[in-house]
Amino acid sequence: MTDETLNLYARARTVWGSRLQIDMAIEECAELIVALQHAKRSRPADIEDEIADVMIMCEQLSLIFDTTTVSSSRQRKLARLEERVSLAERLDLSITQRASMVRDKSK
Repeated sequence: MTDETLNLYARARTVWGSRLQIDMAIEECAELIVALQHAKRSRPADIEDEIADVMIMCEQLSLIFDTTTVSSSRQRKLARLEERVSLAERLDLSITQRASMVRDKSK
């Protein structure tokens, strides 16, 4: 994140406060969910714009909460994804089998 972006996020937090920024993040996530659902039904959706909105809000949330902990959690989850993808590739699992494997491991 650039200093300019960090400054903008700090200004947004000062203007609207953490609580409203959290509410905005919830709203942006909901809009992305709707856009993805529409896309599945071949209806036009601004998915890219909604993804960008969610990414911006997630960056702000990481500053509102604990950036270090978020970063650590992200690295841990990326490592887990790498393990799952590597296993699926080695086993040459079908898409259905892969989805089942992910669901089973998340329990």
